[in-house]
Amino acid sequence: MSVQEQGQDQDILANLQIRDAMHVDYDAVLTLESGRHGYDYLPALYHPWVDNPAVTLSLAWTEEKVLVAVMVTWTDDTGETIYLKTFRISPDWRGRGLSIGLRRLLLTKLFKESPKLRTFRTMVDAKAPQLIKRLGLAVKSKFKVETIFFKSDVEALSDKLEDLERSMQSTVSTIKPFKNMDMKRMLADEFTSKILPERTVLDDTDPYSFSLPNMKTLEERKCYILVDRSGPAVRSLSVGGSYTTSRGTVYYFAIHCKDRQLAKSHLVLQTKRACSDHRGNVTFIVTVTDSSLTEDLVSYCKEAMGLKGMPYGGTHELLESRSLVWEERKI
Repeated sequence: MSVQEQGQDQDILANLQIRDAMHVDYDAVLTLESGRHGYDYLPALYHPWVDNPAVTLSLAWTEEKVLVAVMVTWTDDTGETIYLKTFRISPDWRGRGLSIGLRRLLLTKLFKESPKLRTFRTMVDAKAPQLIKRLGLAVKSKFKVETIFFKSDVEALSDKLEDLERSMQSTVSTIKPFKNMDMKRMLADEFTSKILPERTVLDDTDPYSFSLPNMKTLEERKCYILVDRSGPAVRSLSVGGSYTTSRGTVYYFAIHCKDRQLAKSHLVLQTKRACSDHRGNVTFIVTVTDSSLTEDLVSYCKEAMGLKGMPYGGTHELLESRSLVWEERKI
């Protein structure tokens, strides 16, 4: 790209109009999600996000009313942490070196409008964190998780789950839906420090600081939350939910656990919930916080549960910055 072209693009960037998304922007926003693998959450979650006061969908438009980019962010229960969920850029604007500038433009507006913000967080593909690290925020890696995709027909899976549940009754019987009374046991250091990565609860791969308000937020979003009651401190937690994509139902759940048998029990109970709520083929996205369990859980899913592996997923890395001051660099 020539110097003249770079200058023209920077002028265009400076003249973009930024505003929050509205319901009527749905069709325009979906033009930015083309090229994904068919399991995109944006079409299903767009309207609930527009209605959610904690979520901000920032849109960037040209003066000619052409949508250039969308960024989805939200704040935690204290209003001090902002999480970048996704950023989408128009196909016509890709390859022009403007992605970093667009992100900074949208985030800068949010930082200025929210003086309470102290921390920036985002989950990225661990193989390609460079884009976020080039933003100009002093980000640090907090932890990594593994995501695995599977597919199954729920009718065929249901029969297997009954036998599997019976075979591990000693652990399955200790796992119950989350209630407020579980918080006392969850506050124990054995759980918050040893089981939760950086005192963080994951909904899919979305991080929430562990707190009662955030747990209530997950409940209000109809997440299926399971904890074990096998001892004085909670030893495992899973958070599940679902959405519909162009390729059918996706049921996702994150397992926070270090015990193999408990992790397998959460696998069985979360997939059982999916089978009770849905019909036909379901895609499962499993997030594992302890990578030492991944290989064993993948084998269990395929061999014992009969789930079919899919060529998606991988390692994701949570990046965090405690400074919202941009470092001086060319964007």
